[in-house]
Amino acid sequence: MRSIGYCTYDPSASPRSTDFALSSQERSFADYCQRKGHNLLAVFADSQGESTRTSFTEMIQYIEREKTSFLVLVHRPEHLGMTLEKAVEAVLNVDRLGSQVVSTDDELPDP
Repeated sequence: MRSIGYCTYDPSASPRSTDFALSSQERSFADYCQRKGHNLLAVFADSQGESTRTSFTEMIQYIEREKTSFLVLVHRPEHLGMTLEKAVEAVLNVDRLGSQVVSTDDELPDP
């Protein structure tokens, strides 16, 4: 399946941090795709301090342009929004485009 990753990251996080280091999240996307037989086509990342979530908007525009469904990977559901309402809104935006959000952390449920 065609997959894209989305994450929020802490620019000051240690690369060993699995939750908010950009390199760790990118690695989790690649590992997930390898295990499941998916193709990772792009990764969109917003800094935690960025309130406009420019990369999330770019990801939505990418999905719209491609006119196909994607599996949108997040390491943890909280990367989708600072509040439950924002996270649900993000999932609904992706769902409206025919795509699905899944968590790469096997211990967490998919959003």
